[in-house]
Amino acid sequence: MLYAGANVYILENTPSNIQGTALGLLNMFNSLSWIIGSAINGFISDLYGSYKPYILLGVILTIIGYLIVEVYFRRIHPKE
Repeated sequence: MLYAGANVYILENTPSNIQGTALGLLNMFNSLSWIIGSAINGFISDLYGSYKPYILLGVILTIIGYLIVEVYFRRIHPKE
């Protein structure tokens, strides 16, 4: 859901000569997050014997990411 919005945001806010590069970077970091996240999940599951700490970590990181985006967009696109 958010990934489709990210594509549109990149296409609307980057110059046409670097849109391919910007979309490539988005895809690269998305793929890296799947790889790194899976490795972290395996490590945490082995360490604690459960997937619950991994879910908690995901929730915490999601909240942090939301707050970063909220602050960033407020600074760039202030409400009128």
